[in-house]
Amino acid sequence: MRRHPDAVIAAHRMDPARRELYVEGRKDRLFLSWLLGDDIASSSSVREIAWVDLPETKAGGERGRLLHFGQLLSRHDVAIRCLADADCDRVLGREVPASVWLTDHRDLEGYVLRVECIDKALRLGVSTTKVTAQDLLRGVVAHGRRLGLLRLLSELDSLSLPFKSTRLRGHVSFERGCLDVDYQGYAQALLQNSGISLSKLDATLRRLDEVETTFASTLDGELVHGKDAMCLADVVFCACGLNPKEGPRLLWTSFEPRFVEDGSTLDSACGFLRGAQ
Repeated sequence: MRRHPDAVIAAHRMDPARRELYVEGRKDRLFLSWLLGDDIASSSSVREIAWVDLPETKAGGERGRLLHFGQLLSRHDVAIRCLADADCDRVLGREVPASVWLTDHRDLEGYVLRVECIDKALRLGVSTTKVTAQDLLRGVVAHGRRLGLLRLLSELDSLSLPFKSTRLRGHVSFERGCLDVDYQGYAQALLQNSGISLSKLDATLRRLDEVETTFASTLDGELVHGKDAMCLADVVFCACGLNPKEGPRLLWTSFEPRFVEDGSTLDSACGFLRGAQ
């Protein structure tokens, strides 16, 4: 049963020792709960924002609800924090409520996009040496960056391109050790699915080049979208013998607590749940 924000805050006032970290969804909650294990304080808990009743929030999905909840918390001195995907907020200089932490990368998947995780998945999960972790990560990041810039273009120009309902995988290939993306075909599918005339295709691709130049100094981790990266990696994993969607599952299981970097947002969130802050 969902609880009204006032009820959540009232519970904290009655029990000042209580600590709660709210996240976007189930995977976020399970990831943090596993990461902390027995180190989580008895007074701390990780909760999905779906647990809070916020019917007035119409846009932005669960992330939008999480940010709205964080805004409500700004008027109260309670030990409640929110961890949200950074999305484009840092890149575009958008402010977020003080009670909200943004992920160190564009989203939660960014934490497993590291050589150690990919190497473990390839060697122990797939038992292959067909491709190295370094080469796979290099290809995923390079294409993930450009795909992220396409998402950023949609945001900047208010195109509302339907990334969720447009299948990227059909435009990705891995042959002779080379990962490739048909950007023209993918952009065409996005325009078609959004009802935008295909006469805008060439202009969209030119605009993508402009955005790439404008944000040339932006770090890869701020641009690579987790779902794009997982799709790209999965194409390579499938070429190595896995079934579709098994690759991302392997990558998630490859993360280790020692990968949490000191001073990172993830480190702060873990410290908060341990009761150290």
